[in-house]
Amino acid sequence: MNKRLRIAILSREPQLAQWKIARRIGVDDARMSGIVHGRFEPTAKQKRALARILKTSVEDLFPSEAVSA
Repeated sequence: MNKRLRIAILSREPQLAQWKIARRIGVDDARMSGIVHGRFEPTAKQKRALARILKTSVEDLFPSEAVSA
């Protein structure tokens, strides 16, 4: 499970439900659930959209994306 993504979704205002986020990034409910539970890897575009919607960074939501210096 991507706990950071789940926490970010839950910490947003209540009307920003998971299914609403799914629609905004262009996936169906099942795919969004799979992303949250780690069964599906979102595309780079979807990761950027999630970060923008949740007002955070891609690195915060997907720590494995961080580039080491």
